[in-house]
Amino acid sequence: MYIEKIHLKQFRNLKKIELYFTNGLNIIYGENGIGKTSILEAIYFLCFTRSFKSKQDNDLVKRGNNYFQIASQWKDNYDKTLVIKGNFLKSKGKKFFYDGTEIKKNSEMIGKTPIVFQSPENYIITSGGSKFKRIYFDKLLSQISKEYLTDLLDHVKISKQRNAYLKILAKRKQFYSDNQIDVYNEQILPLMWRIYSKRNSIIKEFNIKFKSLFKEIVSESLEVKIEYNPSISGENFDQFSENYKTKIDDNIGKEIALHRSLYGVNYDRINFYRDGKLLENFASQGEHKLWMNIMKLSEGKIIAERKNKEPIYLFDDVFAELDVSNSKKIIEKISNKQQAIVTATDLNDLQALGVNTDSSDVNIIHLKQETEGKTNEI
Repeated sequence: MYIEKIHLKQFRNLKKIELYFTNGLNIIYGENGIGKTSILEAIYFLCFTRSFKSKQDNDLVKRGNNYFQIASQWKDNYDKTLVIKGNFLKSKGKKFFYDGTEIKKNSEMIGKTPIVFQSPENYIITSGGSKFKRIYFDKLLSQISKEYLTDLLDHVKISKQRNAYLKILAKRKQFYSDNQIDVYNEQILPLMWRIYSKRNSIIKEFNIKFKSLFKEIVSESLEVKIEYNPSISGENFDQFSENYKTKIDDNIGKEIALHRSLYGVNYDRINFYRDGKLLENFASQGEHKLWMNIMKLSEGKIIAERKNKEPIYLFDDVFAELDVSNSKKIIEKISNKQQAIVTATDLNDLQALGVNTDSSDVNIIHLKQETEGKTNEI
């Protein structure tokens, strides 16, 4: 599946613009602040129903307006044309339409048009704590498994209810469990077991692909590993349940005092190692970027295999501070995908990486302030 056209109205700093894309490599270039990232953000919004930058949808509305509109045209694996829309009105919220049908739950959009998205904001995944790494793998799993996304959302809901009840118990000064806590535990256990199992499985699979790509792109001699350390584990559901209940029984007083759960999948740790050392402790900014780009290529391989459809690769100004040799290998790999959309401030930077910007196989989109409302300037 790939995107052919996108029409934006009152989105970010773009009043009205329509862009056309092709198979293969698409390059959007122009000055900083012109709206290159906003175009990728709009595609991301359609695929994940939210921005990757802002928590509030209001932030996506062009100043002085109360709405934005996104309309896009796609081709699926059977060459069928699909129209996907996302609209937001400050007084009513957002709505999505897929192939003419209104989507009832926003979560239903996730995975319909799989993407691999990479931007400078993503480097917190390699340099930050386990929270950001969990979010990364949760997003990947949510695109390839509706069941996982449902379990994840249900887990969040029940966790909030359980934490709220822990607060009530604390106010009562009741620092021991009761029937209601038992009910919450019984509800949340199967969700946590399935989340743990799928995280464990995907990280094992991810490790294989990541190690292979790292050796191919960077070095055969360096050892790399992504390590999953779950808060609760078990060979089967019964063992997992027993381990969870033991920890809860031993620490329920602490949970009540702190008004929150202390164990479960939201406490799972994920670490990145290079030659036995934690990546976040010693890697340079360039090494973080390189690692993240290889993760994105690994992610794309998994999505393509699991969904039986190639994702779109969206790369936002990610080749700065990478050495030329590694950048060339990465740009070569994404250029061979069904569709990749890359942003840059200067075409010379991509030409230095071996991209033939004069080739008819490369779609060049020059974004200029004075071309607002028009289609591609080539």
